[in-house]
Amino acid sequence: MWILDEWSANYFHWMTDCLPRIWEGLEKYPDFPVILPESYKSLGYVTQTLDILKVNVEFFKSGENLKVDTLILTAKTAEFPQFNLPLTQKTRTTLALNPDKKPWKKVYVSRKLAQKRKAHNELDVELFLRKKDFDIVYAEQLTVQQQIQLMSETELLVCLHGAALTNMLFMQEGMKILELRNRNDAKTQCFFNLSSALGHRYYYTANKGDHQDTITTDFTIDVNALEAALTFIEAENS
Repeated sequence: MWILDEWSANYFHWMTDCLPRIWEGLEKYPDFPVILPESYKSLGYVTQTLDILKVNVEFFKSGENLKVDTLILTAKTAEFPQFNLPLTQKTRTTLALNPDKKPWKKVYVSRKLAQKRKAHNELDVELFLRKKDFDIVYAEQLTVQQQIQLMSETELLVCLHGAALTNMLFMQEGMKILELRNRNDAKTQCFFNLSSALGHRYYYTANKGDHQDTITTDFTIDVNALEAALTFIEAENS
């Protein structure tokens, strides 16, 4: 079974593009393994996800001629930045946990350890959110299973635009998402759309990016706007 495109090595696209293609393939061909380039062995979230799901996988080397009897070519299940609702929700029902009590945590996923798209005033943001009783976490330090567990306990997820917001997949329906967005970019709607597909309540603040390209820019987070958004969310849910 072939489930890849040029973006598949990215955490967001693995979770939101590749897994739905796996669901479609397994529905018709449950015994067919997924075939992946050997380089994907180094992507922990790929190997860990497949291990959790107990999906058979065959890795092949770069430049190797791979002969198979029957190749299943799965198509994209939705055009970016849209999502196939049933298949996206299946990712949640398949991977997410059901905690013993209602989610209660407020979580901020910092990009301090990321290679790009950081906040110039990250320390100010973290200090402010600690005072608001947020847990500060770094996705790079967590396994997929640990991220799934954390999201099962999370009521409010705050994050600068980036792959960590993909973890809303593992939150219970109706939870709250606050995205710290680039005020110069009104077109990048993927996490709003993902939130809508999952039935979450979506909020955002607009922040100063160094330039218009949200994918590569660093940010200065508007802490006053963040405080106002949190006050609004608290009042709305009181």
